[in-house]
Amino acid sequence: VVFMPENRIFFGVLSLLGSAALLTVPMDKVFRRIPGNTGAVCTFLCFALTRHISGGFAGLRGVFTVPLPAVLYRNDLTACVGFPPPDFYSTDYFPLIPWIFLFWTGYFLFSARGISAPSTQNDDSGEFARKVLQWNVAPLAWMGRHSLLIYLLHQPVVYAVLTLWNEFFH
Repeated sequence: VVFMPENRIFFGVLSLLGSAALLTVPMDKVFRRIPGNTGAVCTFLCFALTRHISGGFAGLRGVFTVPLPAVLYRNDLTACVGFPPPDFYSTDYFPLIPWIFLFWTGYFLFSARGISAPSTQNDDSGEFARKVLQWNVAPLAWMGRHSLLIYLLHQPVVYAVLTLWNEFFH
């Protein structure tokens, strides 16, 4: 908004990831009862069926589609869910639907691999995950501790490098 107001970001990927993580917390008890493979297939199917709702329909393009009521596409609040109004614009747009289903597909794939989230109980269900989370790979640990800085700087740095490249090699 400050540097490029014409390229505003409304409900971008960071908003999606934060919202999906917060919505997954209360669903965790229910999700743990669903076999990983079943959950992964079902949530991926939900993603595929809702992939085009921002365009006004659900279903599989080219196979079958169901038009959605125009009343769903009203304002910026409905845009957060996945129903943007006709005049909506965002440079980076990842609404909850369909993307939360892909987020949950990852959750279930993690479970399907026999890895469960670390628990506070003394059981072996999350042993592998606990071990993985304890690995100390110095470059990855540094990147994890500085991920916000990396995220904020990567685009200006890439833009500057490409601009210099274009100036000197074209």
